[in-house]
Amino acid sequence: MTQKFTLITHLHSSTQLNQAFLNHASCRYTNLSGANLSGAELLSTDLMGANLKYGSLSRASLRGADLQDANLSSANISRAFLGGIIWNIETTWDDVSGMDTAFDLPPNLRQVFGLGR
Repeated sequence: MTQKFTLITHLHSSTQLNQAFLNHASCRYTNLSGANLSGAELLSTDLMGANLKYGSLSRASLRGADLQDANLSSANISRAFLGGIIWNIETTWDDVSGMDTAFDLPPNLRQVFGLGR
C-alpha cells in the first residue's frame, strides 16, 4: 500500500529540491514558487493548487501528478515527463518554457499549445 505524506505548505523561493523523491506526496496548495525541482520524482504527486511559478521542473517525472488549479506560469518543464498528468482549465501555463521538449504530453495539452505529434 502506498503511503502519502504531507509536505509543508510554504517553502522559500530558493528551495533546492532537485532530484528529490516526492512520489505520491500531498503538496496541495503548497507554495513552490521559484523552487528547483529539476530531475525530481513526482510520480502521482498531488500538486492541486500548488504555486510552481518560476519553478524549474526540467527533467522532472510528473507522471500521473495532479496539476488541477496549479500555477506553472514561467516554469521550465523542458524534458519533463508529463504522461498521465491531471490538469484542468484552471491550471495556469502562461509563459511556461520547454513544453516543446517535454515527454508524453497529453494530446489535449499538445492541442492547447499547438504542438504536433
